Amino acid sequence: MSILINDAKELTKKIIIMIINGVLSFYIALHFTNLNFAYITLGLVFAISFLIENILLPVLIISSIVVSNLNLLEEIINGIVSFPNIEKIAFLLVFLLIIPLIHLAIRRNSRSLITAGNLILQNFNPTIAAILYYSGVSFNESYVDGIFSFLPFIYLLTVNFNNHVILESIILILIGSILYSINSKFYSVVGIIPITISAYYFSTLFNSPYFFYGIILSLAINIIDRVINFTKTINENREATANLKNRINEEIKNIQAVLYSLRSEIGKEGGDLIKIIDGTFSSISAIQNKLNECKNINCLSEVNDELLSQKRILTIEINNLIFDKIRGYNDFTLKLKKIGINLSEIEYPKEEIKLEQFIDFYRHLKQTIETNIILATNLLNAFVENTNKTIGVNLDKLNIINMNYISERLNNMDVQILSKKLDLCASKALEVIQLFTEEESYEIKKSLADIPLQPFTINKVGNATKLLEKLNNFLLVELIELQNTLKTISTIYKSAEIDNMISLINIEIQTLQTSEMPYCEKISRLYSSISELKEAIELANNKDTLTQLSELVDTLLPQILETGEINLSDIGINENYANFIIALLNKKGFKAEINGNKIRVGINTKE
Repeated sequence: MSILINDAKELTKKIIIMIINGVLSFYIALHFTNLNFAYITLGLVFAISFLIENILLPVLIISSIVVSNLNLLEEIINGIVSFPNIEKIAFLLVFLLIIPLIHLAIRRNSRSLITAGNLILQNFNPTIAAILYYSGVSFNESYVDGIFSFLPFIYLLTVNFNNHVILESIILILIGSILYSINSKFYSVVGIIPITISAYYFSTLFNSPYFFYGIILSLAINIIDRVINFTKTINENREATANLKNRINEEIKNIQAVLYSLRSEIGKEGGDLIKIIDGTFSSISAIQNKLNECKNINCLSEVNDELLSQKRILTIEINNLIFDKIRGYNDFTLKLKKIGINLSEIEYPKEEIKLEQFIDFYRHLKQTIETNIILATNLLNAFVENTNKTIGVNLDKLNIINMNYISERLNNMDVQILSKKLDLCASKALEVIQLFTEEESYEIKKSLADIPLQPFTINKVGNATKLLEKLNNFLLVELIELQNTLKTISTIYKSAEIDNMISLINIEIQTLQTSEMPYCEKISRLYSSISELKEAIELANNKDTLTQLSELVDTLLPQILETGEINLSDIGINENYANFIIALLNKKGFKAEINGNKIRVGINTKE
């Protein structure tokens, strides 16, 4: 509809320009040809003007200026140059051509061209010119266009500068042009008053009653243009009302869709937000009912403000929910950092999350948090498993993937006690492995010494578990080897002490082979027998010496039996081996006992 209204306005201008173009072309053609050709030219230009009126009119204005001032131009060509002549041509070009073309280029408006065409037309057909005289300034458009359409009239002052009637008439035209531009109801028609006075002056000055017809045409143009503008305003308001109503309806549907999604997505964790969502549902329903009753733009604006207010309240609440959720998660990560679980924190949004963006943002945020919580749960369960396997405190694994549940478990976990137990375990393990001098033990010793120096974290527990498992395997191999060595020694020396050692080591081997027993419990048991283990290791280390001692006793046995005693100093044997010599002699059936640094030998008990 607005397109048709604009077309009607432009059609009015087009018809006026077509008339001006046709008449100007007629007189220009008549000047150079005959009457018949002039009529043909008029018809042809009139028809073409419907398509290119704004192009033809400047061309015809230039042509009219040339035709009207042939003598003047001929003088200038012949070198007869005078300032008044140049001044006249300059004013013609500035006010009747350049200014209209500027107006057409800048504002896409042909009103200045219409005024300029009428002023030129006055030289050829004063009657038609008088009727169309005020048509350029009569349209109800902006003040800028009104002033531009008036400017060509200033040319009249250049040719009649001392005529006060022309000056007053031009001022009246300016006032009329401005009044015609008033865009409020039909107040613009008051512009006809100064136009009428101006027409009276011009009709007297030029002795032409046709200026009064120009008054009627001017008033008709302004009224028609005002009606067109008024109709356009009504249609625009109607369209704006319909568009706003449709937009509000769409906005209501979008908000309702978001509310349903919010309620479904947030569920029980929304808390107070669920109540706000329910309240917003009720408010939106009331706004919808009010919208259905609205008949004007003011009512719709009020409804739109209410809708925006509800949307704003909901937007604030969902952003608070996001803030609280991120803050709760970040606080949770700080608790986990205390035991060495470094989950990445989530940055707060730099901009407010719009209602339409919330669902996607919330789902992504929720997925990120849930993924990280699952990771934390797996790490904590591995920690629990390692702690139970190492220290043996029987912690239960986490079976609920939830921040509050995990936080509660962390709060109930006495980290200091666990740390002390692990450090004590590592210290005992270090003392136990110090009994062994194998090269493989050096790395284990170094790692065990580092454990008490580290803060208590899941990594510390995990590394300690691996280290104690390695220690367990190492000790198992060493004790089995130690047991075999002692058994070899026991075949040479029949001794209850050695048998007790073998029995003790066998128990320790079984302990190390028990998979259900925590590593620290195994270490604690080994640690309680550390002195016995030390003696057993020392004995095993003297295996070669004890073998040689057995051979020596066999060699010295005739002498021992002859003298009835062995002086340990004489044969260079340390008193520490006295018991082994007694054991050898007892095994051969001789009763023997220690007397100082001598061993006395009695009768053969086998006889």
